[in-house]
Amino acid sequence: MSLPDEVNIDCQYQQQAMGPLVCKVAEWYTSRDSTNQVDDEICHKCEIGKIYRELGCEYISGQVTILQTGTLGAEDLKILGNVKPWCVLRKRKTTYEYCLKCPYIGTQFTKPVIEKTIDFYEKLGFSSAKHGLEKARDRLFQGDSENAITNSITAIESVFKSILDRMEIPYPEKETITSLWKTIRTNLHLGDEISSECLTQLIGNLSGAISSMGSLRNDLSDAHGKGLITPEIYSSYAELAVNIAAVISLFVIRRFQELNNK
Repeated sequence: MSLPDEVNIDCQYQQQAMGPLVCKVAEWYTSRDSTNQVDDEICHKCEIGKIYRELGCEYISGQVTILQTGTLGAEDLKILGNVKPWCVLRKRKTTYEYCLKCPYIGTQFTKPVIEKTIDFYEKLGFSSAKHGLEKARDRLFQGDSENAITNSITAIESVFKSILDRMEIPYPEKETITSLWKTIRTNLHLGDEISSECLTQLIGNLSGAISSMGSLRNDLSDAHGKGLITPEIYSSYAELAVNIAAVISLFVIRRFQELNNK
């Protein structure tokens, strides 16, 4: 019996060309009764597909056994056999329950925001910033927190420099993220055009966040050497750095556009 159309059965391992829907991780060659052909009920029951759909994880793989009984055609019946989910990041077997607690699951909800920002960079010709944020995204989703922090800050610096280039304004003598921000803040008149104590405080908080990002790179990223004892870097902090990079960069670009269009 087919499931209602509104029931989601999407999975990254589904494939369909001219023929039936097939599963790319199905072990259809293990016996005469096994097949790689699937239907909506099989895909809905599969734990690999459930992890992909409900948790948004693209690092789930595995093996599936689908048994075919009866005759081909209208009376064909398929039974879901063994399902062996596999975590690509950990290189281990996994389960839905384990994946539900995985610290990397949260980053999947960050992904659409980062992807939109990367598209925005590309459309406006901020190629170096696009490259930096792409690397930050890739490292974040691969669990490389140190490199994610490094590249997120590189992306911000690239945005600042790209805007200064377009405004034909020289870089500050020391090209640190803090000095670049001060030059950007002055020339984009951030917070100056509106008399608001709250807005002034908000821009000041952004300055603090940017300064802290620079310190974060020094303390936690892979931009500098480490001693015998190195701090553990949680993925949540790396995710925060990447999100801050995206938000601040988008704000600065939007403000530049507003001034440029006047």
